[in-house]
Amino acid sequence: MADVLADPVLQGGAPEVIVGGAALDVDVRWVHVSDNAGVARLLDGGELLLSTGAGWPTAADALREFAMTLHRTGVAGIVVELGSGQTRVPEALAETCREVGLALIALYREIKFVAVTESVHRSLIAAQTDALGERQRLHELFTALSLQGAPADVIVAETARALGAPVILQNLAHEVIAYETLRTPVAQALGQLADADRVPVQARGVRWGTLVALSGPAHPAGRLTVLEQGATALAFGCLADGGDAEWSLLAQRGIIDDLLGARFASPEDIAARLGAGGFALRGRHCHGIVARGAESAAELAARAQRAGAAVVAARVGDDDVALLSLPSSLLLSDALAARIVGPARTVFVGPAAEDVRGLLASLRAARDLAVSDRSESGPGATRG
Repeated sequence: MADVLADPVLQGGAPEVIVGGAALDVDVRWVHVSDNAGVARLLDGGELLLSTGAGWPTAADALREFAMTLHRTGVAGIVVELGSGQTRVPEALAETCREVGLALIALYREIKFVAVTESVHRSLIAAQTDALGERQRLHELFTALSLQGAPADVIVAETARALGAPVILQNLAHEVIAYETLRTPVAQALGQLADADRVPVQARGVRWGTLVALSGPAHPAGRLTVLEQGATALAFGCLADGGDAEWSLLAQRGIIDDLLGARFASPEDIAARLGAGGFALRGRHCHGIVARGAESAAELAARAQRAGAAVVAARVGDDDVALLSLPSSLLLSDALAARIVGPARTVFVGPAAEDVRGLLASLRAARDLAVSDRSESGPGATRG
């Protein structure tokens, strides 16, 4: 409605907004011209009604019922041209429109209603054409990404750029698999997920995660359409790879790499990413550890979870690197560290930490120990 009100043709009628506000945010689907008091039965909803009011009822109760009927029909708004039909907007009509939030605009100069109809319909058709073009472009973009086997982070980044808004991919455990926040701090973006648009990443009855977009500008193709295209490309990737097992590894490897390389904007961003996956810092015993020996990081993570610890683990070079978060009642003894990393392995343990900076120091201490100790002393725990 606001766009229609700004149209130069309608502005030529010296419009006055009698009822506006949120009512001007309603979408206009079409324009209908009629002075008939029974016009509501000819409408389907979403129309902007242009009228001189010549055939409208004059009694206050009848005008209120007329306005209520139009509202129940779902019209987008009423534009009444004052002159021969109505010399002023009836108060009963204005009151009812205010009560129900129905846009009401008065025109004080005569204009050609056909010119308004042509202009609005031309804009509607142009918008529909743009939407079709954007849908086709997006379809081609995400189809190409699927065929190329693009990784999840690339698909998420392209979705965010298409929307002009931060986009986050989470698995079913709410771990952050990939994100593109477009310069928005990660912690801030993760704190806004409750009010975000979201679509499931699923195919053939199997769901692997959720693609989430924070608020942003309107998109010609529709924001949910863009998000659904991205989710479809991600689902094709899961089908091709046999599931989402790589997603969790990708998320955890990303956190480990960012900590080791100090590639994060703030400690709050890392804490938010850890917290999204259930890794708590406050009031816990947290350590960085490095385990030497040929074994998958996934097995280390599984043993840590069985021991009651939250864990983030990844393979870095020839070692497994992990972050552990244990309850305050559980200390990381040498025996527990050995049980977590597995038999016949050497484990290097950093000091306990309670925040991101401490966890980073603990992880670096464990890495430094591992780098400096290349002896073949056999299994055991070494602490920094």
